[in-house]
Amino acid sequence: MQTASSFSRLLLVACLVTLVVSGSGARIGTALRGSEALTEASSESKTADSLNSAVTKGNTYAFVHFESNGKSVMGNTDITHIGGEELPRAEWIQCKRISYGLKRDIGTGARVSGHTHYDRIEFDCPQGPATPMLMQALERGHTVNATIKFFSNRRDGTEGKFIQMNCREGRLADVKMNYVEGEANMIIHYAYHSMQIDHVGEDGDTSAHFDWSGSPQA
Repeated sequence: MQTASSFSRLLLVACLVTLVVSGSGARIGTALRGSEALTEASSESKTADSLNSAVTKGNTYAFVHFESNGKSVMGNTDITHIGGEELPRAEWIQCKRISYGLKRDIGTGARVSGHTHYDRIEFDCPQGPATPMLMQALERGHTVNATIKFFSNRRDGTEGKFIQMNCREGRLADVKMNYVEGEANMIIHYAYHSMQIDHVGEDGDTSAHFDWSGSPQA
């Protein structure tokens, strides 16, 4: 009888020990998972910090997303994410410098400092403008009244190849370029076949001037 009682007490103690150990294990597991979560959060924070640092430090270039009013984000030359958002290469272009003309009120044309369009936007592209960017400029450029120019400066400071689009009264008035090769050939193809431009004025063998003024689809 005493043996049975002793066995019962031992069994009870064993159960209590099991519960205590199990509870401790659960707490330890929870603590470990919490530690892992903190480590992961810390890692994400460091990643975000490094991205933010990349935006403000290093070689400063501009990544420009072509919109009606123009939008620029400053960043490192090799940055692909800003604020956790990936920059699609087909929609963004890397430039050395961007310059803007006067801001004007879209309705009245008066010079203002608010959310308006610019009358001139210039993109300094050391490697030359990419074809997707030029396509976007042609497709969206007519939504603003502005002169939009892509160019690259030579080492001696003189201007190299350029393409310039003049947009007036919601229409793409004309496109000028001082070279007809590579991307420019694609521009010509786009002008003829996609926008069905009727009038194209040639200005020499190495340059072209497109007049959109008579096009109903401009």
